[in-house]
Amino acid sequence: MRLKCEICGEVFEAAHLRPHGDHCVTCAGFLSVLDKGPYQQHTHENDKKFGMVVIYLIKKGYVGEGFFHGLNEGIKKT
Repeated sequence: MRLKCEICGEVFEAAHLRPHGDHCVTCAGFLSVLDKGPYQQHTHENDKKFGMVVIYLIKKGYVGEGFFHGLNEGIKKT
């Protein structure tokens, strides 16, 4: 079946619906690494670390215009 990712909007193929939401492989991987997936424990400490990592990546030039475009799209979506 074809599903649409709830985060980025990408259409992807899946064998079944997921009770915790429909996410493409990339977005599901990001959620898992950030401890924000359905099976991880969420802590505010993880949010603080995530913020620090994002600032580090911006300062080092590892994220470009696409990151900010995605950030803007995510804000508009919510």
